[in-house]
Amino acid sequence: YETAHRVYNADKETELLAPQSNSVSLPYLASIPAGYPEFNEADVIEWWTLPRRYAKGAKYLVRCCGDSMKGSVEYDDLCLIKPETEFLDGKVMLVKVADGYLIKRIRKEAGKIILYSDNNKKYKAFTPQAVFPIGLVVRKITDVQ
Repeated sequence: YETAHRVYNADKETELLAPQSNSVSLPYLASIPAGYPEFNEADVIEWWTLPRRYAKGAKYLVRCCGDSMKGSVEYDDLCLIKPETEFLDGKVMLVKVADGYLIKRIRKEAGKIILYSDNNKKYKAFTPQAVFPIGLVVRKITDVQ
């Protein structure tokens, strides 16, 4: 257990507990790397420093357009992703399917994993073995020009 207070012990050498920073540095990834969750420096477009409370446990940022991973010429949204290996019913998640990665709202219904689009329209149903949870979208940063 760490605290933000420095701990001094007069009987021995002075010992300092490092206070936890109020900010975190997150990599902005060009795409989800093949070896996810491992990534190389070449996968990183740039590093962002954000307030810890704003990041909400996210470990990286990815570009998304609406609820897909394909970027748009008009705007690029960024999603802060917190790694997650379980399906969280009703939450917006980054998932891996046979043809790539999607950002969709997840619902568990009748033994299937149903993906919903931004407008709450049913996108597609998958068997639990055909879709893999990668992360939870904890925040979306929308570029409004």
